[in-house]
Amino acid sequence: MSQRLRYFVRVDKNGTKIYEDWTCTRCGGAGGADAWVYTGFTCWECGGTGKREKPRIIKEYTPEYEAKLMAQREKAHQKKLAEAREKAPELNAEFFKRNGFDAEGNMWIVLGNSYDIKDELKALGCKFSSQLSCWHCDHELEGHNTIKLNASEMYDVDEAGIYLWQYMKNDDVKAILRKANENLDSKASSSSYVGAVGDKIEIKVTMTGFHSYVTKFNWQTIHHFINLFTDEAGNVFVWNTTACSDVNVGDHITIKGTIKGHKEYKGIKQTELQRCKITKEVT
Repeated sequence: MSQRLRYFVRVDKNGTKIYEDWTCTRCGGAGGADAWVYTGFTCWECGGTGKREKPRIIKEYTPEYEAKLMAQREKAHQKKLAEAREKAPELNAEFFKRNGFDAEGNMWIVLGNSYDIKDELKALGCKFSSQLSCWHCDHELEGHNTIKLNASEMYDVDEAGIYLWQYMKNDDVKAILRKANENLDSKASSSSYVGAVGDKIEIKVTMTGFHSYVTKFNWQTIHHFINLFTDEAGNVFVWNTTACSDVNVGDHITIKGTIKGHKEYKGIKQTELQRCKITKEVT
């Protein structure tokens, strides 16, 4: 059974009672435990004595003295807070410069697929954020789709108003960017639904996207392939299948299939196909 090895020492001038606590932090003063019976029972921290090497000093303040200490701590805290608030503008200015904001704390983030123009963006002074997977700049970019965000939308600040780089509002920022990109895709897309459910179609398209994912069924691994196609009118077709084709993004093909349905994804109207056959154009 554990026991507290706590001893009264003295009372100081402020009425504070001072104690020494010698209780071992591992065994609680018991010197051992039944849980350790297979390894020797005895506590290796205290060697079975139940006592620690040096005592922990415990102070019990009177209500009056504790109130006095709290007032002193609050005064010291307010003093440090005032000093920090004076330094806040300078520290925030350094933060803005270091993290790609302008002097007002604004940042312009490039929307859409920026991979193909990464060299151009880099030449314009943009930086890539691996945390957000996007390019951003400290000034407006003519000819590019961007969204302006302020540092207050992206980072938390402490009590003195100093921005905390380690506390980015990741989920909030990603939600803003996701919505902005969805709106951009919706505006940019000229896609319309094609045909009616059950119709058989044959159409020339270009493969514009490819994704895959894996599921498990009866201990078997099933690979799924999502193929995206676009015709000359800008209409988008999607074929979700377990059959892998040799078509690559950018290939021009003729596709035969049956219309399975119509759906809207990220604001883009898509015609779903099934039981497709693909013929690659000879170049």
